[in-house]
Amino acid sequence: MKFLAEHSYWRDSFKDQLTVSYKGNLFSGVGGELGKRRNATGFLDQVISTNLTNIATCKSTIKREVEDRQLRNARARAIESADERTVHFIFNPGNKVPVTPFTKKFTKMMDGTLEEFEANEKAEFEKYIEGFKEESLEEGTKYPIEFPENENFEMELQNLERLSFGVADNPF
Repeated sequence: MKFLAEHSYWRDSFKDQLTVSYKGNLFSGVGGELGKRRNATGFLDQVISTNLTNIATCKSTIKREVEDRQLRNARARAIESADERTVHFIFNPGNKVPVTPFTKKFTKMMDGTLEEFEANEKAEFEKYIEGFKEESLEEGTKYPIEFPENENFEMELQNLERLSFGVADNPF
C-alpha cells in the first residue's frame, strides 16, 4: 500500500478537488468579480457625469456670491480710493414743496411747543369733523390742517438701507 500511495497509483481526492472543483469555482468567482467591476465602473462614470453639472453650478453660484460681496465691500471702501471720489449733489429744483407732517412736528418739537400744537390741531380737526357729520359747515370753511410752502430745502428719502451725514475737509 505504501508503494502504491508513494507512486500515485491510486487517486488522491484532495488533488482531484484542486484540479477539478476548485479550479472551476475559482474561475467562475473571478469572472463574477470582473463583471461586477465592469458594472461598477460604468455606474461610477454615470454618477460622476450626472453630478458634475450640479457641482459646477454650485461652484459658480458660490463664486458669484463671493464676487458680489467683494464688490459691495469695495463700494463701502470707496473713500479709501486714491483716484476715485463719489460726490452727491442736493440742488434746488426751483419749485416750492409743502411742509411734510414730520417737518411740521419737528420744528414744533425744537421750539418746545409740540404738545400744545398737537392738542390745538386735534381740537380743530374734531370740530371740523363734527361740523361735517352734522352738515353744518359754512361755505368757504377750510380744512383745519394746512401744509404751507416749506421755507427749507427738503429731499425725500425712500428705500434706504443706510444713511449717514458727515462733514469732511476737502481732500484735494
